[in-house]
Amino acid sequence: MFRHLAAGVFVALAASLFCEPASAAVAPAPEYNLETDAAAQARLRQIQDWARYECKRTIAGVLIDARRARDDCIAETMARTVDASGSVVLSANYDRYVNAGRNFARAFTRSRVINAPSWPERARYYPAEANGWRYAIKMQCEVEPNLHAACTIVDDRPSAQRFAAAAMEASRAFRASSHFADGKSTIGARVPVTLIFEAVDG
Repeated sequence: MFRHLAAGVFVALAASLFCEPASAAVAPAPEYNLETDAAAQARLRQIQDWARYECKRTIAGVLIDARRARDDCIAETMARTVDASGSVVLSANYDRYVNAGRNFARAFTRSRVINAPSWPERARYYPAEANGWRYAIKMQCEVEPNLHAACTIVDDRPSAQRFAAAAMEASRAFRASSHFADGKSTIGARVPVTLIFEAVDG
């Protein structure tokens, strides 16, 4: 047990020492506006590539569990860069990327106006009292200026009560696309959302 504890302390200290140059910095700003989802998603890929390069350069491969330290460094560097950008669209797309398990394909291949956390990230909202039921609860959501969503339950079926609180909690993680397919802004739009809950196996 002592050896595991000592190893964990060493990893933490080593990561803080070797990751400091990258995590303290942010990726260079782009020369274009981040006003659309497509631009923001392209920018996120650039940020990820830059973070990978910086963290790989600053964290030695000989460290214990260097891969985990690099992954933590990449996540921190990306978060710092997104925060420093001040872009609502970039921030919303970054949240979608995080909610999809930091997977670009899951986050952006099937873009919707309102984007909920993907499975299995959504599983943590499943209500314990639902007893394994699968349920699709109906909501109405309005896109806010920060591309979050203000949602209400519009499902009047009695069984919806089991999932209403969980659905409202999950809606805090919803992020909206910045524009409709025709190029119009989504801000202020009211959008129907069906959120599916399924029990977690095991």
